Amino acid sequence: MKTNLEKDKIVAIANYLVTNYPDQIDDYIKVQKVLYFLDWDYKQETGHLLFEDQFEAWVYGPVNRRIFALMKNNDLVFESDYKLSEEDKKFIKRDVKKYLNYLSFDLVTLSHQSQPWVEARKGLSTYEPSRKKIKF
Repeated sequence: MKTNLEKDKIVAIANYLVTNYPDQIDDYIKVQKVLYFLDWDYKQETGHLLFEDQFEAWVYGPVNRRIFALMKNNDLVFESDYKLSEEDKKFIKRDVKKYLNYLSFDLVTLSHQSQPWVEARKGLSTYEPSRKKIKF
């Protein structure tokens, strides 16, 4: 069973991203999409998820409801007592480079081409809302 502190890992990663890449990761859309791609890339590379929080298949791409709620109230301010491991930081630093130069809506387009999002949106019309969980 995960502790509340372990559940804060996604918040710690969001904080790491906006703190270390403020010029490139500077809006809520990009935060959501970069978190999605980091988690998916980590799963493909290691067979494990980077964090336990799941994404939902929203119209404009994957969204983590918890991060969405934090941004809705606090803009891009994320606070967590969770301490990222050096291994996690190393992975993030290496992997995030693939996404830094994309514009936010380019990442939306890229996420719409990702197999997990496409699978989760099956049977839905283009603009139909969904809370369906995306599975990697």
